[in-house]
Amino acid sequence: MFVDFQKTFFPTEEEIKKRQDSFERYYNRIKEEYMKQGMSESQLEKQIYEDIKDFVNKGYFE
Repeated sequence: MFVDFQKTFFPTEEEIKKRQDSFERYYNRIKEEYMKQGMSESQLEKQIYEDIKDFVNKGYFE
């Protein structure tokens, strides 16, 4: 896999905006799934935090 050093460490404003939009879409999709399971807003926020913490502890991302 080829990684562009410039884009990774010195992204343009457009690339930053794309990343934020992508994250927001993904976050909203996760929220929808948890809400379908009957979680309240505070429960799903806590669950998402726990999911992220679990992924970091497993070494999937930092």
